[in-house]
Amino acid sequence: MTQASLEVLSAFADGDAVDTEALAAALAEPEARATMIEIARLRAAVRSDPSAPSPRFYEAIEGELAVPRPLSRAGRVLRLAAAAVVIVGIGIAAGLALRQGKSRMSNEPPTPTRQIEFVPGVDWFTKS
Repeated sequence: MTQASLEVLSAFADGDAVDTEALAAALAEPEARATMIEIARLRAAVRSDPSAPSPRFYEAIEGELAVPRPLSRAGRVLRLAAAAVVIVGIGIAAGLALRQGKSRMSNEPPTPTRQIEFVPGVDWFTKS
């Protein structure tokens, strides 16, 4: 049975809107009957005790629910040192950016490197 067919059957069992052509194709597959029975059993099991998950559920996801171990003293020191390096790097970059910005800003015009001369009547004409 294909993954797409499983999703269509699951959505149908959940009461979601499904494409009728896709549902017909999913039900035509050889394992469709067994899949629908399994979905019905799963729904019945969930409805039987909605107040608390079963112990089997907790065993299945024990790794997912585990609380991460706190960092050791060395781990905390390493994290703090890494954060300090990042902060110092940001400070240095900001200082360099400010320094470059100040050196570029000036009230004086730039010094000319060459002089261009225009001859009236040759390089431009005045309208009369």
